[in-house]
Amino acid sequence: MQRFRNGFTRLPPASSYAHTPELAESAGWLMAAELLAVGVDFSFAPVLDIDCGVSQIIGNRSFSTDPELAAHLASLFRKGMNAAGMAATGKHFPGHGAVALDSHLTLPIDERDLDSIRAKDLLPFKQLIKEGLEGIMPAHVVYPNIDPNPAGFSPFWIQQILRQELNFNGTVFSDDLSMAGAASVGNFPERARLAQQAGCDMLLVCNNPVAAEQVLEALPITQDPIREQRLQRMQGKPDKSQTHMNTEKRLQISNLINQFTQTMLKEIKHIQATADLLYSEKEVEAALDKMAEQINVLLADRNPLLLCVMNGGIVVAGKLLTRLSIPLTIDAINASRYQNQTSAAASNGSLNQGRPLKTEPY
Repeated sequence: MQRFRNGFTRLPPASSYAHTPELAESAGWLMAAELLAVGVDFSFAPVLDIDCGVSQIIGNRSFSTDPELAAHLASLFRKGMNAAGMAATGKHFPGHGAVALDSHLTLPIDERDLDSIRAKDLLPFKQLIKEGLEGIMPAHVVYPNIDPNPAGFSPFWIQQILRQELNFNGTVFSDDLSMAGAASVGNFPERARLAQQAGCDMLLVCNNPVAAEQVLEALPITQDPIREQRLQRMQGKPDKSQTHMNTEKRLQISNLINQFTQTMLKEIKHIQATADLLYSEKEVEAALDKMAEQINVLLADRNPLLLCVMNGGIVVAGKLLTRLSIPLTIDAINASRYQNQTSAAASNGSLNQGRPLKTEPY
């Protein structure tokens, strides 16, 4: 999820680095260098969640479905950030990838037990903590079979698992307390109080100035030498003596990543152009079987997917992977072509009516 866009290199989503691991470190360096150049100390990256194939909000923000590969790629990305002079923040502890719901909109519930999470989701956090990870952001997700509180308000997750078991000594940032996933614990001052008591060093209240003022009034800032020491590690440290060299390096890496993104865009558009309007699950399955081999050959097993339209909406289906490898939604790619086709179909009465097409940007 990229907030800085105008004048910045548009980075591909994390999932794409599984096929081009050599770009992960360079992308981390570029992201950090571009932000440091405009005075931004740190970014809440990398995402350490494992893609379990169910979470739309995590999805291709995850480096991989495989915990070891996700940890390796995230480590490379962080290495690049550090080389540019930026500290890293891993999120969303202990893992947001196994729930379908979006914590921006509601409170997701993960029914797994602790052994399952330890065996999978905690692996990237564990590895990067050993490597010196500077910051971590817990998830607004509740794991009721482990602890009744959402992780960001849970002393069990932050103090017992993160601090004691994993030996993390960096900064803990709350996720945005304005998110719906945080609303279950009370009003804004109560959310802030509980997050602080659970062990968060820094509390985020985003896009809500009134709520931020309420929190500051309810919880005056106090002096904490340990917290201050942790936060000092988050301060950006760009190498100003290498400004000219860094500018040239940024341009080189930016061009390389832009070429990669454009190549993937062309490949996906080529596949998309061969997709048909399909109206039943059987037709979708038949199309998958027919096109799977063609897709794999075209993309050389890098990111096989099939785009098709069913019942007035977009269906994404793939035998191996169903994530885009570029920072655009499937709907945005298909919108123009779909609307042209369906307009013609509607005029002769052949279009099945279904859910409306969404054309939201990434």
